[in-house]
Amino acid sequence: MATAEAPAQPSLKLSSTAPVSVRGAHFEPKERVRVRLRGPGVDAVRRVHTGRRGRFSVAFAGVIAGDRCTGLVVTAVGATGDGASLNRRPRPGCPPA
Repeated sequence: MATAEAPAQPSLKLSSTAPVSVRGAHFEPKERVRVRLRGPGVDAVRRVHTGRRGRFSVAFAGVIAGDRCTGLVVTAVGATGDGASLNRRPRPGCPPA
C-alpha cells in the first residue's frame, strides 16, 4: 500500500556570510517572496520570485556576518502565506549583546 507523503515545508539555508546570502526551498513555484534580514545594525528587505521548483537565492550586498558572535534572523514569507525562518544565534563564549 502506497503512503502519501506530506509536502515539504518551506526552508531557509544560509549559503554565505560575506555578503549574507540565503537559499530558500519548498515554496510555491513562481511565487513572490519577501525576505527580511535582521541583525546588529541591519534591517533589510528583499523581494524575490521563486523558480518553477519553488526555490530562490538572495544576497544582501554590503551585509557581512562573518563573526561567530554575530547573530542574525532571516524570515521569508511567500504571497500565499507560506514561510520559513532562520535564526543564527551567537556561538557559546560570545559576550552578551
